[in-house]
Amino acid sequence: MKHLALCISLLLSINVFSQGTVVLNDKPFEAQRKPDTAVYNNLRRQPLFNSLDKSERELLYWVNLMRKDPMAFKSNYVLPFLDQFPEAQSSESKSLIRRLSSLPALSQLTLSPVLVGTAGDHANYLADKKVISHTGRGGKGFGARMAEAGVTGCGGENIFDGQDDGLMVLVLLLIDTGVPGTGHREALLNPEFTTTGIGVARMDSRRVVFVQQFGCN
Repeated sequence: MKHLALCISLLLSINVFSQGTVVLNDKPFEAQRKPDTAVYNNLRRQPLFNSLDKSERELLYWVNLMRKDPMAFKSNYVLPFLDQFPEAQSSESKSLIRRLSSLPALSQLTLSPVLVGTAGDHANYLADKKVISHTGRGGKGFGARMAEAGVTGCGGENIFDGQDDGLMVLVLLLIDTGVPGTGHREALLNPEFTTTGIGVARMDSRRVVFVQQFGCN
């Protein structure tokens, strides 16, 4: 199954846009998914968490689990993923393994009411139009959409189109095959990003689009 990902970052008014595509065997990712109670309890204390749907909650959980202990995430999920999907092995996967092997813990992302709204709206727009793009309603790009919502100075947006499995989504965005500068990975591992919003919408019976936006305090 083909997975498509787009990312854009807005840092100090510098725009960076990247796109990548990877084709995987159409099978589930088998992994030990025992929940981390501390990560879940921290998320449940956020009032907005229960307003997210199941797919949105799952992606946020996996992102914060990865940020809590990047080295353990590599061992528990990235390496098993590459064993089960050898077609995902690449120079990017090797650089990810090196990066996570020495990366300290990152702050947990908290939900922003503004970003929850803008990410959800953009996901629904993309699903309605059957496109994957950072251009949204009214032809507005990421920067214009963020400025309209009052987000300035520091932000980012990752978009993923593929299977409805938050763990697979995260691993593929971290590997970032074929993306110059591994922009999706950099957004997910950026210590300056402290807030987030996630929107998920169904493209068709087998595909969903994930939109994750990032912001700074």
